[in-house]
Amino acid sequence: MIAMYDGRDGLQGEKQNSGERVPRHFEGVSLPLDEVPRAKRGNSMQALVSRMLEEYEGGKINRRQLIQALAVVAVGPRAVAAPESTFQGVEINHVALRVNDVGRSRDFYQKHLGMPVVRQSSSDCFLGLGKNFLALFKGSEARMDHYCIAIQDYDVKRVTEELRRQGMNPDQPSGSNRVYFPDPDGLTVQLSAVDHSA
Repeated sequence: MIAMYDGRDGLQGEKQNSGERVPRHFEGVSLPLDEVPRAKRGNSMQALVSRMLEEYEGGKINRRQLIQALAVVAVGPRAVAAPESTFQGVEINHVALRVNDVGRSRDFYQKHLGMPVVRQSSSDCFLGLGKNFLALFKGSEARMDHYCIAIQDYDVKRVTEELRRQGMNPDQPSGSNRVYFPDPDGLTVQLSAVDHSA
């Protein structure tokens, strides 16, 4: 197989027809086919480095390629930068579920996950989850109501305008600082400030 290291956890490549040992290419650096996966798991780092040095000394790779390969092996796969985005998501602030019986669901999450009640009424319950929360709303059908992603520099007016500019149809309930919109599969997404609480 000939493969190119793509900067993520995987290697991309295509099969060769011959049965010979074909080198992999690691950011343009030739590496032995059977040593790259083991090195990525930490089982054969020394063998991989030795092989890279042999290829350098044998003239198969140049100094720059050797340094690049050693750097990739030393730091492991690097994160691939996301393309410029509309907003910068920071964390999942909360998940809201529709449940048949709020009290029963509250008891379940308290018993099995130790989630304290932040506040509750006869039709809803907010359970603490670290600095975030799980919201339970009374519903005729058990399902996810929405999930909320906290973003940097949240301003409801600016966010609503930008979502419209991006071709979405956001819903901002009257008198609130909340904004909701559907994702491509119809799931409801809410955006909030990082410090949004139950």
